[in-house]
Amino acid sequence: MTTAPWSLIVLAGGGGTRLGGIDKAAILLDGRSLLDRLLDAVPPDVDVIVSGRPRPIGRPVTFVLEDPPDGGPVAGIAAALPSVRTPLVAVVAVDMPWAGPILARLVTALVSSEQEAMLTRDPDGHHQVLCAAWRTDALTRAIHALGSPRDRAVRELLVGVDVDTVPVTPLAVLDVDTPEDLARARDAAAPPTLDG
Repeated sequence: MTTAPWSLIVLAGGGGTRLGGIDKAAILLDGRSLLDRLLDAVPPDVDVIVSGRPRPIGRPVTFVLEDPPDGGPVAGIAAALPSVRTPLVAVVAVDMPWAGPILARLVTALVSSEQEAMLTRDPDGHHQVLCAAWRTDALTRAIHALGSPRDRAVRELLVGVDVDTVPVTPLAVLDVDTPEDLARARDAAAPPTLDG
């Protein structure tokens, strides 16, 4: 049973179409899969729910599957939410290998605020909805407000939600969508940190 006040949903059910349809969670970066590398930086007392097919992993996690599959990230979140037993939950895409250290910081920022969700913000002002911390009840309400979660845009979850942001470096939220993104991730000597 968890002792942390937050859980983590990892979205690992995408098709990796811009990478030739490969399983992103299994991509190796310095000999570690993207999923293992992401979770290396998550405290061991945090419950992890992986929305994607079961696979060998270096720590205990709960796997859940969308039914039917391939419904997009919002459907993946909806499938994982019933397994969340904490008042706070972080959500991250598996293709962000350097996002692990940021998640606890997002949760801490959320706890000390009145907001319902905390997103990352890069220096250009772009927000990353798939690297965020939520109050679990607010995320549950946002999912229910959409009706069917299948094929819905992630940004739709933010409608009517009180949101703030935490600044990060661009590499911190680099998502591996293309071969060029993967090359950048492999060239990174060390995981990036938050700005400020």
